[in-house]
Amino acid sequence: MRKIFVYLMILLIQSVFCNIVKAETKNILEIQKCKAEVDLSDLISSAKRDDRESQFWLAGLYAMNMVCRDGEDEEKSIYWFERSAKNGRLEAFVEIGKIYEKRRPLDKEKIISYFSLAATKGSYIGQKEMGLRFYFGNTFDLNYEMAYYWLLRASKNVHDRFYDEWAKYFLAKVVDKLPQNRKNIIDKSLE
Repeated sequence: MRKIFVYLMILLIQSVFCNIVKAETKNILEIQKCKAEVDLSDLISSAKRDDRESQFWLAGLYAMNMVCRDGEDEEKSIYWFERSAKNGRLEAFVEIGKIYEKRRPLDKEKIISYFSLAATKGSYIGQKEMGLRFYFGNTFDLNYEMAYYWLLRASKNVHDRFYDEWAKYFLAKVVDKLPQNRKNIIDKSLE
């Protein structure tokens, strides 16, 4: 029951955050429309010059279907997230994984590969997302050892107080599910 409650809380938090980002992006676009028609040429130009932040935000606009709505937004989003990731924005790998999670049938290998790329290269977000997916068993198979491993890495990697508390909360939940000898083995592997 607690697991369901926690999962629902995560979905609620993610939904609220996603809606805030969408609202902020829509507000920005509305302001730009008031000045003139939406002109993404500067953002696209910067993205083409390999500015990873421009690539990331352009991909995000495509992912939210806010650019052309021609059915090609998802592929364009993946394209710009991949370019952003190759230029060092590791969270872009996570975003690609999330896009593939929405597709049916699920291609678990592809999804895991994108989350793993972010996580193994040191992205807190990638590590947290890997841990949560193993903990809840959604997308990935339920595996408390892997959940513990990735959430422990995330908790050691995070530098933001809010996310630090968040990581510790889920790490404590996983700790209760593993025998002490398994935790010790994982702890030693991370030293």
